Amino acid sequence: MTVIVSKIGHICNVAVGTAAAQVFLPFYNDALAAIDTFEAYTAGYYFLNGGVLKQKLYELYDADEIDSLPSHASALALCQLELVLALSELFQRPGPCATPIRLSGLLLASGIVHNVASIDGLETLLLYSYFLLQTRGLDAASYTLQAARLALTRQYHCDAEQDHSAATEHRRRLLWTIYVQERVIAAAQGSPVLLHDHILRCELPSTARFEHQHPFVFPDPEPQLELVAVTKLNCMVLRKLHPAPANCIATVREMVVGLLRWKRAVHESVDCDYSLKEVHNSRATANIMLEYFQGLNLAVRPLLLEHSVAQRGRGFMSLQDCPSTELSLLNASFQASMNTVRCLWSLWETNQFVQGGRSDLEYLYSAVATLVLFNVTFGVHETTRFHIDHALAVMHSLAQCDGARLGRLFLAQTLALLEALDGIEQPLLARYRTDDPATTHQGFAANVSVDEMLSALLVT
Repeated sequence: MTVIVSKIGHICNVAVGTAAAQVFLPFYNDALAAIDTFEAYTAGYYFLNGGVLKQKLYELYDADEIDSLPSHASALALCQLELVLALSELFQRPGPCATPIRLSGLLLASGIVHNVASIDGLETLLLYSYFLLQTRGLDAASYTLQAARLALTRQYHCDAEQDHSAATEHRRRLLWTIYVQERVIAAAQGSPVLLHDHILRCELPSTARFEHQHPFVFPDPEPQLELVAVTKLNCMVLRKLHPAPANCIATVREMVVGLLRWKRAVHESVDCDYSLKEVHNSRATANIMLEYFQGLNLAVRPLLLEHSVAQRGRGFMSLQDCPSTELSLLNASFQASMNTVRCLWSLWETNQFVQGGRSDLEYLYSAVATLVLFNVTFGVHETTRFHIDHALAVMHSLAQCDGARLGRLFLAQTLALLEALDGIEQPLLARYRTDDPATTHQGFAANVSVDEMLSALLVT
């Protein structure tokens, strides 16, 4: 299909057949800053090469007329810029995205993204799926699946022997990002994955430095290497524990020990000591550790739910009644939930929290849900209240911003959870409940049983 790109000043018009979309180019330095912001927030993932995109933008901005540039490549570069601008805005602002997303829909509907011979189409497809993951959640699975299918079709999962070029490293990092994103979505939504471990014949991201292969600029590989490693462990947790095995305790212990061993060996550049009173973690560290904490909670949650259901209506269970092995496992999840909140609170205090997207809020809600289960089972309110308070403070701050739909949604959902399951926390409910009708939670009907609510928590 014919693609025509024209430029007048800071306005680019992209025509595909009879349809067209406009992209407004921000000031050049603002575009570069948006790329840097995007890469900082997504450390551990790799959706595109910042150096390559900056070079393409230099050519776009430098050209008085765009006719001399390849139209398909220019259209995809503009599409990537559009998505990066929107995501960097979502990361830093709690309100709705002001950057219009027009070109992505046009190029996807026309098939340009899927059919272009270069790797630009795969980058754009993966980037768009991540945008949907931050904004609409459920819609991201199909586009991630399309990215995986395109990567397999082009044999990106098979490395040529002794090929250490920057282009090969670029393909590897994209493939492993698809691998991680597929599994993150699958864990949350139960969607299938295409990049199965047994078919992958490509190396992990290389620790070699590519200093003289302009325009490629690669971030340090350690965040992505550790993210891939912990994602594999989390997938093993899901495979072995759902459905529950006959010897649940032994399997849970195996999974928890595996995650704890990973944490002890994690690369120092992305490590953080959460045993300290004050937590100061970077965005890159948080992206990895949040998955680690999630894995611990996934591993122990069947055991926690078993105690919660058995204890309902019988008062709080004494921790002294738990066998030592079970107590150690429960403590791993308890600490993971509190450290999730501490990790995100550190990002909140340093303005690194994803304010307009779903990811950090979902981690926060999942941690609070687990802490509520500990409260209603073991009566540990005095320990958890501080952390639940922090989580609600973040959600409440976001909910007060104009147009912050996600902040209001997660605040209402968390308050409804506390009200339904943990009546002892009335002071917290009174502090953070607002009169705004938009915060009225519709997710739990009045006649939903406690059993159904507990089951909902299992897939949070």
